[in-house]
Amino acid sequence: MRKLLMLSSHIPDPRIIKRLNSLNKFFDESHLLYWERDFGNGFSFAGIEGVISESISTTSDPSLVKRILEDRKLREKTINKILTYDPDVIYISGVELLWAIKKVPFKRKPIIILEIADLPANTHISKLGFFGKSLEKILINVVKEVPDYYVITSPGFYHGYYEKYGFDKNKFFVFENVPQKNIFKTFEINPEKIMNKEKLVIGYIGAVAYYSSLKTLFEACNNIENVEIVIAGKGPDSEKVENEAKKYKNVKVLGRYNYEQDISRLYSMVDVVYSLYNVDNYNVKLALPNKLYEAIVCGKPIIVAKDTYLEEYVKELGVGFSAPYKDVDALKALIEDIYNNREKLSDISRKCMEIRNDYFYETVEEEFLKWLEQIYFLYNRK
Repeated sequence: MRKLLMLSSHIPDPRIIKRLNSLNKFFDESHLLYWERDFGNGFSFAGIEGVISESISTTSDPSLVKRILEDRKLREKTINKILTYDPDVIYISGVELLWAIKKVPFKRKPIIILEIADLPANTHISKLGFFGKSLEKILINVVKEVPDYYVITSPGFYHGYYEKYGFDKNKFFVFENVPQKNIFKTFEINPEKIMNKEKLVIGYIGAVAYYSSLKTLFEACNNIENVEIVIAGKGPDSEKVENEAKKYKNVKVLGRYNYEQDISRLYSMVDVVYSLYNVDNYNVKLALPNKLYEAIVCGKPIIVAKDTYLEEYVKELGVGFSAPYKDVDALKALIEDIYNNREKLSDISRKCMEIRNDYFYETVEEEFLKWLEQIYFLYNRK
């Protein structure tokens, strides 16, 4: 009987819920153990049919120091829980959990798979100077030592980071942040619609962070006639963004939404997707956000930051535009050009229609399950 334990150092977010549903198709028995952190994103978890879930209580959004102090106690509780499961595979989201795995006295070692959606502690590493470099070295060592395999959400994470530390490429599976087809199955792309619209609506849809980037957008669109901005979502910068938005007549803040129920409707409201983040953060330079794929399957052009792996990806596919981070004048010039040359948006919508089926979750899931079967087969031959 195939038995799975998923460990998460945070409340399961939409990505983890999708992944667990996929894993549950392969295993006969699935368990989830997670720490009750949401890092200010407002996530809640109601359980998954067919998965036995258990949580460990902790601070929802701790400071770095508090997080480090809490982690030790949480790891001890996690070790005791792991011993009761006896899984064939442990699938991990959250590098903190690797120290717990190191200390578990397994009778039969399971396959350890680590999913990396963001480079671990990258924000802290970039801010902490010498201590940050020491922290990075510790993290690289444990990430290289403990897992048997890795799932990453951007090819840039391997080519731009882990490759230079000598990680084996054959141990990586790339599972990008693509959306589920059933959520967008009724979404209709109409490339001609944008040609006749008086207003151009730019949308930021997702966890509200990167305040400075959104402030740049507000300033760039200020006093541009017939350009509106829609912000939908909740996150650590929600309050700052809401207060900033009050200064502008053309900005609407819609707040929290239910992903499965509302996401298709929200994308139907916008003409261009804004996904321009802080390039001072090395993780941002390499990551590929879910907004990219949602924009593609909805036929919406996307604006991203220059000098990022995301820009390379968008240019290669021909699905959007780029602008320098925090450059109000350059962003304003780009938006005015888009507004006055609607055929560019229409052409991108047609391009998206051609490739959208390659960017649905179900397409990648099939490849993921085949990969999982291969490594499971190799494990059982030992």
